[in-house]
Amino acid sequence: MKIKFIADILILIEKVIISSGILLIALITVANVISRTFFHYSFSFAEELSRLLMIAVTFVGVSYAVTMGRHIRMSAIYDLCSYRIRKLLMLFMTLSTAVMLGFLGIWAVDYISVLKTLESTTPALHLPLYIVYWICPIGLWLSAVKYLLTFIKNLTSDEIYLSTREKEHQHKVLP
Repeated sequence: MKIKFIADILILIEKVIISSGILLIALITVANVISRTFFHYSFSFAEELSRLLMIAVTFVGVSYAVTMGRHIRMSAIYDLCSYRIRKLLMLFMTLSTAVMLGFLGIWAVDYISVLKTLESTTPALHLPLYIVYWICPIGLWLSAVKYLLTFIKNLTSDEIYLSTREKEHQHKVLP
């Protein structure tokens, strides 16, 4: 019960970050266009802030997509396989993806430590890049944990799950 509560809170946080990030990008862009058109003044921070918000939306969005089973799947061969083979493939795919995302998170932290050493900042807002880019390993690790939970769900269940919340929907293959 506690795990489901924590998962629901994480989904809510992800939804807020994604929706507010996209809304802020739209507002900043529209405000900058209006300012340039009517006042011949462009906000120096607009492009930079939009880019940083896009990074946040992307990495948090990956985690949200994994939760909802909406990640990209190339399933042409997978769909032709028997149930047993599909189950084994799903176990392999979820575990290997979790491991890969975990390693990518570690590499992202290594990159962030380099940025901290170099004292890199954003050009317009002068924000330390190492703080801004922490969303990358956080998003990667959240996704890794969610894939690992999907692996466990598939290991302990008779059915095939795309995520902890989404079962596989098998479509009939036409001859």
